[in-house]
Amino acid sequence: MHRLALMDLGPVAGARATRGTRRHIRLFTVAAVAALLAFGAGCATAADPGTGNTPESTTESPDGRVAGVAVTVEKTGGIAGVNDRVSVERDGSWVKVGREGKQASGTLSADQLSQLQTLTADPELAKEAARSPQPSNCRDAFNYTVTVDRAGQKTISAYTDCPSDKDIPVATQKVALLVMDASGN
Repeated sequence: MHRLALMDLGPVAGARATRGTRRHIRLFTVAAVAALLAFGAGCATAADPGTGNTPESTTESPDGRVAGVAVTVEKTGGIAGVNDRVSVERDGSWVKVGREGKQASGTLSADQLSQLQTLTADPELAKEAARSPQPSNCRDAFNYTVTVDRAGQKTISAYTDCPSDKDIPVATQKVALLVMDASGN
């Protein structure tokens, strides 16, 4: 339960303040209380008694598939200056936006969605996100940034696709390739 203490605003709301100022202060106070209550309500999650899962840990797509994470892959760089972004929602639907704003959309197959869930659950992905990447040996290579959003908790990992680089983050690379291949990139 959140507690909110309202304090006396002193001279600000005193005799010198205009009616409009007092009204704005009251409206601001009401808005602040409403925002805090809404935030508190959004923080509460209830467990599903049958599974113990919270509502955000799993969702079900319209065709009955269960998903748990949203993934965004950004591909930039190269000689032509590629700038593609593919966002995959929890239900497997995806939207790709290119450099010129051109959009495409689709849905991962059940197999692709299952693979994505497996790859994003790999503990190596979090380890790769925590490391400091080394400078790349390649120029004009493609750079990938993978963001995995698991119920509001984001893991971000990046790499440059350069064959001569050491220590390529393999788990991150697998997620990027799956998403980019599925979106026709």
